[in-house]
Amino acid sequence: MHYDARSELEELIKERDNLETEAAVIKDFLTSPGPGGAAPPGLGGVPLVDAEGFPRADIDVWDVRVKRNRLACIDTDHAELMKRIEELVQRLHQEAKTSAGVRGMSNNWSTSSSTGRDIGALSYTRTEESQVETVPKPTACMEVENRSMEEGGGPSRQQPFAVIDQVFRASPAEEAGLKNGDLLVSLGTVNAQNHNNFAAIVALVQENEGRVLRVEVQRPQEASAGGPSSAPRKETVVMSLIPHAWSGRGLLGCHLTAVSS
Repeated sequence: MHYDARSELEELIKERDNLETEAAVIKDFLTSPGPGGAAPPGLGGVPLVDAEGFPRADIDVWDVRVKRNRLACIDTDHAELMKRIEELVQRLHQEAKTSAGVRGMSNNWSTSSSTGRDIGALSYTRTEESQVETVPKPTACMEVENRSMEEGGGPSRQQPFAVIDQVFRASPAEEAGLKNGDLLVSLGTVNAQNHNNFAAIVALVQENEGRVLRVEVQRPQEASAGGPSSAPRKETVVMSLIPHAWSGRGLLGCHLTAVSS
């Protein structure tokens, strides 16, 4: 049977995300006040007995112990998963570099823009005049989680700061699941408050070549037939993207335009 490293990586990323979701729920429980404003059980180190040595009456001691133990197991499993993910990412990254090296000599990539600027990892501009062409061919992996969201109801903690107006064929951005028109909310730790005219994106991508980055976008949804036109909808999409060399230029293969505040 042919071994598919990308398929294994996608499965491991799903496992990792499931573990992180479960851990977040447990941590929220352990750090939240109990009934009547009782002190939270805590993640660890907080005594589960009172001053006289009896089990605390304000919490379910057994349940807290079970959850603390599960959290410790999750931490161990998560560390092992991340180690394997890093190994697979490096393997795929090396394969992509080899493939790009073979094809790169025959490929063209050019940008033209009145005020655009090529920043290596991607290119961006603050005007609508921008054209980028490429002839690519690499690899990447993706893990996408969709949640529908009505505009004005349950929005993301961050606001979009850029629109992805071009995703190049077969680029890491495309294979991660990014699409033209996606509104970028965050890339790794970069968001609307700290992107610094996209300079933070450049630094982040260059520092994390070959590593998995979390990407969150808002994706406009087409209105359903007969649906109310006054209720535009957006879908929040969370992806795992791996910046890496490919047959095009840079490490992502997409073009950003700043969103006017």
